[in-house]
Amino acid sequence: MTANAGQVLRSLEPFSGWPTEVLGGLLQRARRVRLQPGDVLFREGEPGNSLFLVLEGHLKVTLAAGERAVRLAELGPGAILGEMVLIDPSPRSATATASEPSTCLGLSAQDLEELQWEDPPLASALLRAFTHTLAGRVRTAEVKLAAMQDPTLLRTLWMGAT
Repeated sequence: MTANAGQVLRSLEPFSGWPTEVLGGLLQRARRVRLQPGDVLFREGEPGNSLFLVLEGHLKVTLAAGERAVRLAELGPGAILGEMVLIDPSPRSATATASEPSTCLGLSAQDLEELQWEDPPLASALLRAFTHTLAGRVRTAEVKLAAMQDPTLLRTLWMGAT
């Protein structure tokens, strides 16, 4: 992998102080995925076994809602997606599609398990990054659900009132 991959990885809080050499085990395991606009990284409902880190570009994350797709997020460099499959082997909960030329690093559940034996501190930092990502998404979902029940809540949150 290039130094760019190491730079993006170090931009994530748990890895900010780690030298590229230490992150080498992770970068060697990861596979690079290049996407063009409209390419699907993964689809809602399909089985998954890998998570991804966006190195460059942007991916749109959508959820099927009847005949249409609801946009959940637009994720750019440094974003982690697909991480739930490492915790829960259920089918993918959303679809990720490139909205511009993009490059991601993919890491499988098996890669993470091997890394836990070979470099426990690095694997632990990686798990903290995934947990942080999941926690942020749960918080966002909670706010959106609350706002659906009380639209004034959303206005209050946007305006910064307490």
